[in-house]
Formats: sequence, structure tokens, C-alpha cells
Amino acid sequence: MGKDGDTTNDPTVTPVNQDQEIALLKTGQYVDTNGDGKVNVGDTGNVTVTDIKINDAKLGITDLALDKAKLDPAEKGTAKATYTLTQADIDAGQVENQAEATGKDPKGNDVTDKSDDGNPTNGDDNPTVTPLTPTAELELIKGGEVADDAKALYSD
Repeated sequence: MGKDGDTTNDPTVTPVNQDQEIALLKTGQYVDTNGDGKVNVGDTGNVTVTDIKINDAKLGITDLALDKAKLDPAEKGTAKATYTLTQADIDAGQVENQAEATGKDPKGNDVTDKSDDGNPTNGDDNPTVTPLTPTAELELIKGGEVADDAKALYSD
């Protein structure tokens, strides 16, 4: 009831539930000079998320900042990092890893998401797998010379 005692002219108050949520999509791409990975973070909730940082243990990265200081609902930001392939990665034929993004909602609460591979058929928060095509190659260089007694001698 309003201050005037008349309930017919009181304002309607409709509470809106805040849904703070971010999504981290991680992709990898093999580049001949070394590994190149991109991570994209999107605000999938209905409130602004600020101070978003990405941690990726495999890449040795902590607190990697996005290209934007805050993300409004439905907005996306990008961060880029480089990873140098190891012989073990090449032997395995792939690089598999997962990152985590953490930001703050308007009330200062943490909003966190683990990266996903982007495949809608296998659920959320799956590690990203970047396939590699190992190339097995062997080179043999052979030389020879003719000796005085007309027998061929071969050297490695």
C-alpha cells in the first residue's frame, strides 16, 4: 500500500533474477613455426562480467586478460596465447588441454567456466584436442668410390 492509502495507484515491483554466467571456448590450430591457440570468452548470462582472466596450466599462463575489460550480456572477448609443441605432443598426434576463465559479477562474486571444445554433441567443459599430423621421414645419403683394384667400397 502506498503512502496515500490508495492501493489502486501503487507501482508494480517485478524482481528480475540475475543470471551471471560466462562460457569459455578454446580452439587450437597447428602452425608450422609453433602452436597457436585462441580462446574466446562470451558472457552467456544476463549481467555484466568484469575482470575476466584466463588460466591455462599446460601453457603456463595465469591471469591472461581479454581484449575487453568487461563483457556485457551476449558480448564476447578474445585472448591469444602461444604454445610450443613438444616431441611428446607430436608422438601422441595431438595436443589436449583445458583452460579456465574467471570473472566478477556486479556483486563481486566469482563467475567461472572451464573451456569447452565447441562440440555441441558431447556436453560442456570438454578439453580441446588439436590434432597433429606427424610426418615420419628418413633420409639415407650414400656415397661410393672406386679403389685401385676395381672393387667398389661404400661409406655411410
